[in-house]
Amino acid sequence: MEYGVPRPYNKDGLRAEQAEVQIINRILSGEVTVEDGTAQIEKEVNAILSGN
Repeated sequence: MEYGVPRPYNKDGLRAEQAEVQIINRILSGEVTVEDGTAQIEKEVNAILSGN
């Protein structure tokens, strides 16, 4: 592949990605606002990646 780049590795990266996808789905369904959803993503992903 000419344009591919490796994804960064983090032992909890998949958990963080799953949390992000779940919240994005809630944003897209109108269940939460973009502002609230992105704030929730920030909080949850930071907690996962910091080991909390």
